[in-house]
Amino acid sequence: MNEAQTEQKIIDKGLNAPRLSPQDIDAAIVGESYTTLPSGKCMVCELTLRNGFTVRGESAAVSIENFNEEIGREISYKNARDKIWQLEGYLLQERLYHEDFFSGLTTLQERKYTVLAGRIVNRATGKAIPDDEPIMIFRAKDSQAVHAIQFYMDLCSDVTHKNVIDGRIRDFVAFQNKHRDRMSEPDSDKSCLV
Repeated sequence: MNEAQTEQKIIDKGLNAPRLSPQDIDAAIVGESYTTLPSGKCMVCELTLRNGFTVRGESAAVSIENFNEEIGREISYKNARDKIWQLEGYLLQERLYHEDFFSGLTTLQERKYTVLAGRIVNRATGKAIPDDEPIMIFRAKDSQAVHAIQFYMDLCSDVTHKNVIDGRIRDFVAFQNKHRDRMSEPDSDKSCLV
């Protein structure tokens, strides 16, 4: 059974959980190069993937008289491409793990950002906050959060931004009024003092 037949069988059986398709593998490839080794019996294909990583596949003939460049390219390309399945499979599994582990923030929790693959990401732009940029998170249960956010809002000059912040303050106040039993003073454990 070839790759296209396998793919069709998967589709026909309705197996639609997250998986890789031949198109995913092809989309990962952004470049290819071929080298015939000095023996004249071996062709190496190097495929460059979208992130810059490379994989190699080989084809070889026992007798130099049987070496054919066209066949060598086809076989070495297939052997290199086959390696991409495992690499992309790992990446997909890692992404699914992180999406499950860090299932994101609901828009009720945070309208502007969410968590994706373990990174805090801007919902509108899809850009992650850089790892070296400090972040401070206020929780509605922290009894001083509304005061701190109000102070921040008063410092802002952009009216649109102030309106957004004011909306979040109203969300915090509504939470606090509804969940008085969950309110507490802000706290940090000693690991935050690094």
